[in-house]
Parts: sequence; structure tokens; C-alpha cells
Amino acid sequence: MRRNLFIYPLLIIALAVSIGSAQTEQKQYPPAPTELMETPLTDVDGTAFKLSDLYGKVILVNLWSEWCAPCRQQMSELIKMQREYYSRGFEVIGINAGDNDGKSESVRKIKVFADRLGVNYYLAQGTSPIVAAFYKITKAEALPGTILIGRDGTIRGHWVGSGPGLAMEQQIRLAVEKALSEPQPVQYSIIDGTSKPAS
Repeated sequence: MRRNLFIYPLLIIALAVSIGSAQTEQKQYPPAPTELMETPLTDVDGTAFKLSDLYGKVILVNLWSEWCAPCRQQMSELIKMQREYYSRGFEVIGINAGDNDGKSESVRKIKVFADRLGVNYYLAQGTSPIVAAFYKITKAEALPGTILIGRDGTIRGHWVGSGPGLAMEQQIRLAVEKALSEPQPVQYSIIDGTSKPAS
């Protein structure tokens, strides 16, 4: 009986350490804010969507404008990444930040630009709430801006500019590959009590 009394405190300590480790792991990456994930977007083909619709995928969100030379430079790398990682549950989403005056660039202008560069990922017109949410995360009102969101909807990194040479793009690739190596998050249904990987 004394042996059991000695074991129980050890089990409690071990459980506390385990819970603490889990909490530390969970707090490592902050959740993407609602303003970013739930703000409605419309791509250049007229399809409405939200970033939260892509839960379960690794999302690289890129804020850009047609007049921004570093944006165009970075887009060639994003095209490669979309092609290489798409089959593993990866999506690049390009959000247009508008012209120099902050006004939306026309869908036609975005389409012509995308066709010329051979863009193979979603492009959407930005709205004031989502652009503001983006700048709040990157802490800089500058273009291009890039945010990486993990399968579980947490922010895995953010970058501003295109960086010297390909140094920043290499950093982004490493972060993307790490996020893609993680398992699918599990969604729990309160209706039937079952668990399943996020689609």
C-alpha cells in the first residue's frame, strides 16, 4: 500500500510535466487571427472563399501588387513552389494589395499580369480588413509580404520583401517543408463523437 502511495505522486508529477510540455508545444505557434482566416475573398475567376476553407493544408499567403518589382521577382519562386509542393497539400494564395494609392487593381489587369507570368496559384483581390490583418502580423506596411500558415491554422512564419538573392526564398522553403512534414490535424465531431483527419 505504501508503494502505491509513493507511485501516485510520481504519476501526478509525470502527468504535470507531460501537460506542461504539450502546452509549451501548443503555444509555440500562434493561431492565425480571425480577421485573416475568415474574411471573404474572391479569386479572379469569381470564386468566393476564405482562408479557413483550406484548413488541413499548408498555406503560403503572399501580399503583392502589379507595380511592385520585388513582388514580381518573388512570384517566379512561388510558381515553382506551387508546382513542387501542391500534391503534398500545399497552396499558395496571392492577395492583391492594390495600386500605389491603395485602390483595388482591376480583375482584368490582374488576369493579364498572371497570364504573362504563368501564375499557377489562386489570386484574389485584397480587402481593407485582410490587408490590415496582414500588416498587423508582418509588422510592416511593405510589399511583398508573406505569411506561412500550418495545417492546424497556426502561423509558422512571416517575411517582408524578397530578400537578397534567394536567401529569403530558401528560408521560406525550409519552413514550408517543415510544416508539410507534420501530420494532418484531427477534427473532432461533436455530433457523432468521431475523430478524423482534416480534409
